[in-house]
Parts: sequence; structure tokens; C-alpha cells
Amino acid sequence: MGRSPVKIVTFSFLFLALFYLFFYKTNQVVVDAAAMEKMQDYDILLAQGQSAHSKVVKLFNGSNDDYSHIGILIREEDKVYVLHATPDGSDSNGIRYDELQMFMDLSDVCSYTILRPQHLTDELREKLGAEISWFKAHAAPFDYDFNNHENGKLYCSELVWLVFKNAGLMDSVSFDLEKPIYPGEFLEMAGTF
Repeated sequence: MGRSPVKIVTFSFLFLALFYLFFYKTNQVVVDAAAMEKMQDYDILLAQGQSAHSKVVKLFNGSNDDYSHIGILIREEDKVYVLHATPDGSDSNGIRYDELQMFMDLSDVCSYTILRPQHLTDELREKLGAEISWFKAHAAPFDYDFNNHENGKLYCSELVWLVFKNAGLMDSVSFDLEKPIYPGEFLEMAGTF
């Protein structure tokens, strides 16, 4: 006896969906000088990536359109850098400080959004700068357990949350810390920090 037509159609649909999810790509973002000029220190960068890791994050989040990576922007001289955490497979796996285009290339970013913290006083900027300096020098590996209660290892959203929380701009009730914080959840907080 052969396979039922329903099983064949279901299997074919699943195969095509997975193929599309992991192999279909749109154009990667190349950030031009005009876009970089608009970026400011401590902006939050939400990215829609097309790398295998990015697509797994989207799959677990239940959306193919959701953001898969997040970082904090810092301007140094005429360049823009991103503080972020990523499982890139290198010896520096975990917290990274990359030029903006390198950040885009790592996750094969096809789209991004910038969130700007509002009402940053000089005191808050100083606190954010101190937090970013501390995390830049901190060699924390990537947190594959996505555990928000233990911060010896960090994943991207956890890193951004900790920087802003430690600087006094977010609190512990901003997110449900019993589950992973997805990058897109920061959109819901836009304008509140």
C-alpha cells in the first residue's frame, strides 16, 4: 500500500516551508553614510536577519517577520559600532563590538529599525557609557540556555536589557524573565525608556 495523499501533501508542504524558511533570502542591507549620520549613541538597533541562526530565532518566536537580533549603537569618530551578543562560532563567541556593516553581515540583515531612548540626561548618558564600556571588556560567552536570571553568559536581548536596566532606564518587570526576551519585544517599549 502506498502513502496516503494527505501525508504526501503534508510532507511536501512542510518540506517547501522549511526550504523557504532556511534558503530564501532577500537583498542584504548595506548601510550608507546618510543613514549612519542619523544614528546616535545608545540607539537600539533591531535587525531582521537571514542567517541560519536568525531564522531559528524567528521559528521559535513563531514569526517569519519578527526581528532576530538586537544591539546598541555607539558612534566613535566617523564610524558607528554595535555592542551585541551572538553565537558566531568564533573564539570571541558571545559579546562583540563590531562596526555597523560587520553587524549587518554577520546575520545577513535584510531590514532594520532604530529605537531611540527618549529624555537621556547627561547623567543617564554617563551611566550608559559606563555600562557599555564594562560589557565591551567583559568576555561573556553566548547564553544558549536563554537564562535571564544568570548573567555569566548572555544572549543579544539579555545584553541590551541589562545595559539599560543597569543604567536605570528599564526595570526587571519590563519583560517576562521566565522566558527568552525576543528582540521585537523592545518595540512594545518604544517611547517608554
